[in-house]
Amino acid sequence: GSDAVLCLPGRGSDARWVMETLHAVDFVAAAGLRYAVAAVDGGETYWHRRTSGEDRMRMLLADFVPMLADRFGLRPRALLGWSMGGYGALLAAERHPARFPAVAVSSAAIWPSYAQQHAAVADAFDGAGDFAHNDVFAGSGRLSGSAVSISCGTGDPFLANDRAFAARLHPHPAGEFVTGCHDEDFWRR
Repeated sequence: GSDAVLCLPGRGSDARWVMETLHAVDFVAAAGLRYAVAAVDGGETYWHRRTSGEDRMRMLLADFVPMLADRFGLRPRALLGWSMGGYGALLAAERHPARFPAVAVSSAAIWPSYAQQHAAVADAFDGAGDFAHNDVFAGSGRLSGSAVSISCGTGDPFLANDRAFAARLHPHPAGEFVTGCHDEDFWRR
């Protein structure tokens, strides 16, 4: 089988957005990787099990990854995510470092505390317990053996959080914090 990059889009975005608006295939090709590129719809509920029963992470791991293997002979080995998808990519890489030894995120929608998260995007988690169970800051040490890249624009509302997350990682991740906003113009770079 061939290796693949799984792309996780931002909130409300879909697989078509990843391919046609962001041109994710071009990123992978420009990096010189011979990886297939696969994307799923982002939905609205972040990438963990919700009290509503929706579980985008389970869909990704139990449905999408096996379908890619069965139908196309693909082995997802890397994750690429933007905004809410950046959160999901980090969470998946933390929980399954052997399956996903590489993760790259841009403008990851992450928070170091439930209070900050709830004030910013009140419906991203079902409460403090849900946040604690799915806290990527708390799980950041699980990325120590992974290849990680974190990029964020200096005009992005997640800049401080993405910088704080990057500072927790050892070795320090690749990526950059440069001029840009939380938008497609930055993400296409």
